[in-house]
Parts: sequence; C-alpha cells; structure tokens
Amino acid sequence: MKPMPLDYQVEEALKILARYKHVSKGDFILRRVGATAIASLVETGLATVGRGRNGGIVYTLTAAGKARLPSDP
Repeated sequence: MKPMPLDYQVEEALKILARYKHVSKGDFILRRVGATAIASLVETGLATVGRGRNGGIVYTLTAAGKARLPSDP
C-alpha cells in the first residue's frame, strides 16, 4: 500500500485532534497517520505532547492548531 502524502497526514491528524481531547500515538497509527506527521505537528506548535493518566504519551491540539483546521464550506 502506498503511503499518504505528508500534508494529507497532517490534515488528518489535525482533524483527529479536533475531534478528541487527547489522542495517543496508537490512535494516530490506527487512523494511518505516521510518526513524521505527528512530529511535524509538535515541531510547528500545532500540538503539544503530555503524559496520560496511565503514563502513556498523549497529544493535544493547541490554539494555533485550531486556527489551522480546514473550514467546512
């Protein structure tokens, strides 16, 4: 299976983060978002990284990420 382009993965990751309050890396992988797209979100300030209640890594959407979300027509 051919991997999706990075820009598409970043958009999908933003949509996932907008839908759920905290997202784990496993949730991203299940939705076909790669580690490079996740790292891009964090490096550009669109998402933050934190620890969940069970000690796992969770990602949260920032205000900059909310502003970058594609608007529905």
